[in-house]
Amino acid sequence: MSDPPRLGVVCALADEARAFGLKRPSLDRETILRSNVRLWVSGVGAARAGAAAESLLKSGCEALLSFGYCGALSPDLVPGSLLLPSLLVDAESGEKFEVDSGIRAALSQRLAATPHDSSVDTLVGSARVLGVEDKRAWDRRWPGAAVDMESCAVARAAREHGVPWGVLRAVLDRRDDEIPSSLTRLLDPWGRWDAPWWQQFTAPMGVSPWRLWMLARGRKKAFDALARSARCLCDSGSPLMF
Repeated sequence: MSDPPRLGVVCALADEARAFGLKRPSLDRETILRSNVRLWVSGVGAARAGAAAESLLKSGCEALLSFGYCGALSPDLVPGSLLLPSLLVDAESGEKFEVDSGIRAALSQRLAATPHDSSVDTLVGSARVLGVEDKRAWDRRWPGAAVDMESCAVARAAREHGVPWGVLRAVLDRRDDEIPSSLTRLLDPWGRWDAPWWQQFTAPMGVSPWRLWMLARGRKKAFDALARSARCLCDSGSPLMF
């Protein structure tokens, strides 16, 4: 039996990396999760994700996976929905990337016991965090889709190097959820708090407690979905084959 291919996983946020059971994930460097699975926590954005993908390929990875949170464009998607899209679309350039069918099928089989939504075919790549009106407009352009900021860069690196790639994403925010800029501007590229301690108390001012509670609840559902999928990816008794 041939050895399983080495899979390089790219995620943007430290919180996403914790889904693999890492209490203090290393940032912007390779972490060995198991013999054939490597992780790189890139930070937010296409440039960082693309650089992470290149680094994993240089270290010997033979396939890539974009892993982490995404936002809903469709009103039917709810936090915690686990998605295996088959197509990526770069909203700025219009460039399209078809997910490797072998990796997608292997992931779907591995996640058979974990609820996931196979009906969402399209993930749209954005260069920025979208507001509610933008998400509604994009839903009209790409019905039934979701959005993230890193997957297209990972796909582009994989295509340039001729290696297979896939996407595994959990919905973090609904289409009509607004992510407060008063909070996101106080985070570093890896989603960690990057402001004086007292701003933890002043930043949420003007944001309703109900809205904060709904966002926190959505984050927990998305994280739990990622954690379940991460355990499947790193199952030591059954390496992922594709």
